Amino acid sequence: MAASPEQRLPRAQTVDLSRGGVLLAFDEPVGFPRTHRLVISLELPNGHFHALGHVSRVDRGDDFRTYVAMTFVHVRDDEFDELVSQIESLDHDRPHGSVDTDE
Repeated sequence: MAASPEQRLPRAQTVDLSRGGVLLAFDEPVGFPRTHRLVISLELPNGHFHALGHVSRVDRGDDFRTYVAMTFVHVRDDEFDELVSQIESLDHDRPHGSVDTDE
């Protein structure tokens, strides 16, 4: 995952994913203003999924992790469907709902 301009971010875990965006959990604090632009890269079995988005929410959890909600910008339905298909194939090997973000 990278923030603009190409500032590399710490590894994060995907908590939730929808057609509208993704909720990420960072083990260390990250601070973004709302509407800050981000590029996310998810490592998947058949390559990487890259998406542009903007920060819609940042919260500190009771578990001391930082949660960042990112709204996708211009993700086509077929791209999202392929992403979901690949994530479902990972469900056999990982706990439900966990996909790491990292290039």
